[in-house]
Amino acid sequence: MLSASGSCCATRSRPIPPIPGSTGFSPPLHGYPQNADVLARRLAPLLAESELVVACASGLPALDALEASLLARTVGRRVPITAPRGALGHFGGAGALAVAVAALALHHARVPPTAGCRLPAREDLDVVVDQPRALDAKAALVTGLGRGGICRPLRLVREAAA
Repeated sequence: MLSASGSCCATRSRPIPPIPGSTGFSPPLHGYPQNADVLARRLAPLLAESELVVACASGLPALDALEASLLARTVGRRVPITAPRGALGHFGGAGALAVAVAALALHHARVPPTAGCRLPAREDLDVVVDQPRALDAKAALVTGLGRGGICRPLRLVREAAA
């Protein structure tokens, strides 16, 4: 349920992290982007202040290799990564699921594991596997890579406790 941030106090519920203004962009290429450097440069400012990444991990080899490469260039092993599509596959609502995973991970201070991922992950990334991991993060980034070369990243920021 979505509601105004002040209404959570009336119901004694804890607010889920708000979504700040749009940070999306589309690479200037048709089809899947082939250059991880372009994406890494554009995502770097968003990733610099993020403590969790919710990756696309679509299961499409070319897109997964591109995403792993751009994450290796920007966060390496500094930031834990999870990907809910490992459990459900690549489908139309997968982006919304990724946003929900990011919001709930920030809310509960726990990162869910990536189903179907065996270590070592591509590019030696810090992919959360096997069991949830405690993480008191203030910001998470959903990479937003999608079919057709679309990249619509979304950064969620947890509000400070009152």
